[in-house]
Amino acid sequence: YADNADDTVWFKPGTATGDFTVNATTSDGESGVERVVFGAAGSLSPPADDTTEPFQRTYSWSSAPTGGTGSAKAFNNAGLESAASAFDFTADGTAPTGGSISVPAYSDSQTITVGKTDYSDGQSGIASNVITRSDGQDPTSPGVCPAGGYTGATVVTSPDTAPADAKCYRYTLIGTDNVGNTASTSADVLVDTTPPAIASLTLAETSPSLHADGTTLWFKPETPTGSFDVTMSASDGQS
Repeated sequence: YADNADDTVWFKPGTATGDFTVNATTSDGESGVERVVFGAAGSLSPPADDTTEPFQRTYSWSSAPTGGTGSAKAFNNAGLESAASAFDFTADGTAPTGGSISVPAYSDSQTITVGKTDYSDGQSGIASNVITRSDGQDPTSPGVCPAGGYTGATVVTSPDTAPADAKCYRYTLIGTDNVGNTASTSADVLVDTTPPAIASLTLAETSPSLHADGTTLWFKPETPTGSFDVTMSASDGQS
């Protein structure tokens, strides 16, 4: 990755093959530019001098290189040379940092708001921050999403629409820097838009002035004190 603002070419360590081109702009209003000489850059051998405009040469490699500082300088036809202009050939093997993602643990809607803090990269720079959503997975038990086994990676933005109810989805933020180093972080949500099912409701009186009849509780007016119990059984197979 060429960062022209800093005159730096970044590369990922271990990259087996690659190349980049250095362009040199120079002029001489008297005897004219005779040639531009390009120096070695790290383990990369210097390419041949360039004697014609545009002055440029390509550095290439076929085995993992090491970084270093390269240079270019111009000579005029009178044999005088310019000061060297340097560029850096620098390795970046560090993944982006600082990214985070959040979704609710449970959602009563298929519309999911995804919160995130983007990754950044202090070397070659960040190229992209992308959110993906997995395919839906069944809960392992009511209210519990699987710890792993998620497949699929659909690129989404926030808010996102989950495809189906009663499924777990894993949202992942992937940060990629300009030489291809990546980092990721994930969060899971269980979508449950179905209310719990009430199986039964039972009333039980605990005072002689009360009488429970199915789901109706009768009481004697002006009874000063009393109490009754309500027992409800409910179930929810999702969350």
